[in-house]
Amino acid sequence: MRARDNPFRTERVLDVRYRLASGSWADLLSRFDALGLVGFNINPHYKEADPLMAAGSETRDDRIREYHVVNRNPVVGLEEGALVRVENGRATALGTARIKLFRRGVAPRWYTAGARLPVK
Repeated sequence: MRARDNPFRTERVLDVRYRLASGSWADLLSRFDALGLVGFNINPHYKEADPLMAAGSETRDDRIREYHVVNRNPVVGLEEGALVRVENGRATALGTARIKLFRRGVAPRWYTAGARLPVK
């Protein structure tokens, strides 16, 4: 098959009109609220430095810093034993370990249980 004959080539896929079986796009998007999504990324099993890493390897901090070159949303690094509870739009640190909050253009900061995290 030649590329121009491919029924799934980009031009053909982009020409497909998406129609909802019922309701409107606003109705569909409002259903996402039920998922309980948050406005920040969660980085589980966060370790500030891994002693098993090869010399010169990228750390998670390096990767998150690179991520923030392009993206604005905060990243919450959870050490083993830490968790974040989000209720009524407020994020609270819980558990027995620390949480490291990364925000674009701001130095990372550690939080412990009971602290409010300044994320949306």
